[in-house]
Amino acid sequence: MEYAVAILVKLHANSVSSYSLC
Repeated sequence: MEYAVAILVKLHANSVSSYSLC
């Protein structure tokens, strides 16, 4: 299940970056 956590962290970082660009 660790890989699922890594994916969630990656997605969260992506959304944070996108939000910062706005």
